[in-house]
Parts: sequence; C-alpha cells; structure tokens
Amino acid sequence: MKIDREKLKTYAAMPDRELWANIVKLAAERGIKPPENDPPHEELEKLRAIVMSPEKLNVIAAMRVINGYRKEHGI
Repeated sequence: MKIDREKLKTYAAMPDRELWANIVKLAAERGIKPPENDPPHEELEKLRAIVMSPEKLNVIAAMRVINGYRKEHGI
C-alpha cells in the first residue's frame, strides 16, 4: 500500500470531526469498523503526530491509538 504524504497532511489539517469521519470512511472501505463516535481531541492529536512524523509512517502505532479508543468504549 502506497502512502500519499500530501493526502495525510490534508487529513491532519482537518477539524477533529471531519478527520474522524474520513478515518471511519477509509476504514470501512477496507472492512474495518472503528467507532463512529468522535474520539477525544487528545486521541486525534496522537494520530496526527504519528502520521505527520518525518520518520517512516508507523501504521501499527496509529492502529494502537484507534484500538485503544475502541477498547475504552467497548467496541
């Protein structure tokens, strides 16, 4: 899977609600069902930091943030 850094920058700049809606949509396209309720701002900031890191994108770290939110909400 090729990662489009410019698209990630666009997503990272979105307001929380819009960012999460896009995450839910992208996940659904791949058969993943994240919670539809917006996570706290702090969790989305963690995701933004992960995807905007100048290092190689750490998809596992991003999934940990999302899965932590899912477990926290019993989803």
